[in-house]
Amino acid sequence: VGRWAAGVAVGVAGAPPMGDRVMLNTYTLSVTAVCPVDMLPDVYRLRVRANRVIPVEDILAAVEKATKAPAYQEAITQALHRALACEVATAVWHSGVKTVCRCGGA
Repeated sequence: VGRWAAGVAVGVAGAPPMGDRVMLNTYTLSVTAVCPVDMLPDVYRLRVRANRVIPVEDILAAVEKATKAPAYQEAITQALHRALACEVATAVWHSGVKTVCRCGGA
C-alpha cells in the first residue's frame, strides 16, 4: 500500500500529518479504439495517474483525439501521455494476448 495507505488523508481522525506527501489522482475508464491491422475494435482499460487534478473533460478530449483514427495501443498510450503530461497505462486483450503499455511516471 506504501505512501498512499488508507487513513493518510487530511481530516481523517488519527491520521498522521501529510508532511511532504503529494496528491495522487487516478482516473480509470474504458476506451474503444480500432486496431490498424484487422480494423476491429479493441476495448482498452485506461489508467491516468497524476500529482495534480486533471479535469475529466480534458481526459475525454485527449482520448477522443488519440482514438479518432485506427492506431496501435502503444501510439495511443504515448499520445495520451504527451497530451495529459502524466503517467498513462493501457491494457487490452487482442488476439488472445494481454498487452499492458505504460508511459511516464506520476
